[in-house]
Amino acid sequence: MAKLPILFKLLPDETVFSVISRYYAVSGYINQKYTVQSVFNKTKKRIHPYLPSQIDCFAEYFDITASQVLTNFTLFPLFSKFLPPEQATKLMKVMCFGKSCPTLTSLLPLYNSKFFAGHKYCPVCVKSDISIYGTPYWHTAHQIPGISVCPIHNCYLNGISNDDYHLDRKLCLPPSNAKVTTSSKPDSLLSEYSFKVLTNAKLNPLTMAGASTYREKLVLLQLLSQGGNLKYESICQSLAGFWKGVSTETELSFPSKLLSFEFIGPLLRNKTGTAAHPIKHLLFSCWLEHVMSQEIPSAIAPKKVASKKEINTKILHLFKSGNSMNKIEHELAVSRCYIRKVLEINGIEHGTNSMRLSKNIERQIIIKGLYGYSINQIATALSVKPCTVEHIICRTQNLTLWRKHLRHQNKIEAAVNTIKDARKDNPKWIRKDIKANCNSAFFLLYYHDKTLLESLLPDKTRPIPPNCKK
Repeated sequence: MAKLPILFKLLPDETVFSVISRYYAVSGYINQKYTVQSVFNKTKKRIHPYLPSQIDCFAEYFDITASQVLTNFTLFPLFSKFLPPEQATKLMKVMCFGKSCPTLTSLLPLYNSKFFAGHKYCPVCVKSDISIYGTPYWHTAHQIPGISVCPIHNCYLNGISNDDYHLDRKLCLPPSNAKVTTSSKPDSLLSEYSFKVLTNAKLNPLTMAGASTYREKLVLLQLLSQGGNLKYESICQSLAGFWKGVSTETELSFPSKLLSFEFIGPLLRNKTGTAAHPIKHLLFSCWLEHVMSQEIPSAIAPKKVASKKEINTKILHLFKSGNSMNKIEHELAVSRCYIRKVLEINGIEHGTNSMRLSKNIERQIIIKGLYGYSINQIATALSVKPCTVEHIICRTQNLTLWRKHLRHQNKIEAAVNTIKDARKDNPKWIRKDIKANCNSAFFLLYYHDKTLLESLLPDKTRPIPPNCKK
């Protein structure tokens, strides 16, 4: 549909929803659906506050590029900063050209956190915008999920829900009669920091924040052990103290469960490193930046976190050089139990344990371990403690991997027996019946041994059309 011949200017930091709402107000359209149809070629559309779709139509209609819309009229720069590169690319394509929902591609539903669904505004900004531009409008910076304070005026935001029972698909501009309430210091700090991160993300779109960046700074703060493990309790206690007093009671703020900071582990550990909601990154990185500026001693030089292989090599070198276990323990910050394990795996006698089991008992533990007996079964049979059995199994090279293989084979065998018993008890079952009634066993074999699964299943049957069934 052709654009109306009217003078219309896009305003700084304006959301896509705000642009459409203002355009409707000045265009003279009788019905809102005609405005939406003229821009998006569809009569029904709920425009998301910060991750809108069909940006290509919007950009073409208002004669700007899709890249400009993404950067200046949405929160895509903020989300892409905290998403894996391939996921950020998918989000960009869905927002610009896709027909699916951008919130799904942004992984928001996977974060298991409920945030305010609607449009937020600052009452002071509304009056200021009317004074400068002659109209109020919705600001992108106010829409950051979990943020309840205006970063400019340090007052609490107000919101209008856009769910089915409130705004729904209607177009509107923020009202000018809302009450102004001064915000608390922690809430203002989080809002100001979030606005700064959003601004930097717009200027430097390729800069990504992730676990590796955070861990480098934690090394400087000595909040990572030499083995690269998080000092989880110290980090959580410091975070709780820093964010004490932040508001989670209002509808616009983030969920109170985030203040337990249980998300720190999945966010920072190398083995997980999962994508996290931007508010989690903002809570953590704001604290980290503050601590870096306040507490890091100038004398502390960056320390390289030693790998497990490097620590093992140092233990062997120090022991062969005549150092005591006490000295090795303090120098490398590892336990004596771990030192003994490394020495024994490498066949080095240390003689530091006068209560050590006899060679015969150790041999019996290893043999029973090879046969797949459980730790408790071995401990009961040989009258030793379970922790002793576990220690001997762990220090015996490749025995842990072998036992893991045996457990896997036991699961395979159990699955085979389950399917065989099912076929014996129900000879008329076809493949879909076995899949439905032996689901766990079926998919265990499906993913690990398809050939074996095929040999257990009944022959394939030809599908019968519905009209031919009696």
